[in-house]
Amino acid sequence: MGRAIGPRKVQRYSVEFKLTAVKMSQMPGVQVQPVAAGRDLHPFMLSRSGKEAREGLLNMRHGGRMRDSVSRLKYVAPVLQVADLERSLTFYRDRLGFDLEFVYEGFYASVIRDGCRVHLNRSAPPERDQEAFETAGHLDACFGVEDAEALAKVLASSGAVFSVKLRSMPYGKEFYVRDPDGYILGFIQPDDTP
Repeated sequence: MGRAIGPRKVQRYSVEFKLTAVKMSQMPGVQVQPVAAGRDLHPFMLSRSGKEAREGLLNMRHGGRMRDSVSRLKYVAPVLQVADLERSLTFYRDRLGFDLEFVYEGFYASVIRDGCRVHLNRSAPPERDQEAFETAGHLDACFGVEDAEALAKVLASSGAVFSVKLRSMPYGKEFYVRDPDGYILGFIQPDDTP
């Protein structure tokens, strides 16, 4: 049998198209072959799309592009400009319960607690109207927590300064702490009810 003459058929399918086909093929009593044929897909491609969906590689929030598993993000760390690195390290350790992760050449450091990191860079903090910033309810960093009430008690007993005391909001419980350079750190326990 000879090769087909003419242009080779190459299709690029949207993530939405792939996810719909995967969902259809996972319905009870449905076989992959008829779903693939009905969507003009090769069954192997539908199986591959199913594998990518299970591994989280099909992602609609990124413009329908597939994410490469080797390029996944591991963490985010706010970088705060601090006037006195030692003072800040002491605060994050003794008041907030962070551990020292590293210090680089005496001007840059990282603290970590429960996988959450804050990087500290010794340099003049940016000037701002602190009162207006706090009045507007702005945050410099936000930490999701499991039990805001219990954590607020622990931090209060350690001497942390609260800019907003523990309160209930429509989205959950929260409180804010002010660090020595005036950064506002929010600790929020989201309401898990839909």
